[in-house]
Amino acid sequence: MIWIITGVLFVSSGALTLAFEDNAGGEANAAGVRAGKFLRIVIGIVFFKAGLQTTRGTAKDTKGNNIGSIIFGVLVAGVGIIALMGEAFAEIWFFVVLVINLLSGVALIAAGTLALVGRVPYRQWQNYHKGRRASRTD
Repeated sequence: MIWIITGVLFVSSGALTLAFEDNAGGEANAAGVRAGKFLRIVIGIVFFKAGLQTTRGTAKDTKGNNIGSIIFGVLVAGVGIIALMGEAFAEIWFFVVLVINLLSGVALIAAGTLALVGRVPYRQWQNYHKGRRASRTD
């Protein structure tokens, strides 16, 4: 569930920053920044999809999601912490995106850690439900 919420937050914050973007570094800088915002939206969609698959029990395994979640969590929280150290709070939307970064990063680290710890029980639950579905179709 955390991956679904984080995916929605990534997509919404990426869309928010795209909506309020300015071309403060020239056109070349703006193109690079815009690409980063689109990448954030794509990563959000990936986490949303991984969360849906995990909650439905259709994910083959959660190991890749766990490791990716922890890595992206550290990166996203790091971006939030670095932005917090700066003095770029001129506009309220930037502060909102900063808070979303920090919360998303912490949530991703928590989700990755919890899912890594619960990986074996998840596989057992998944196998149990696969067996129940197979017996219903017989």
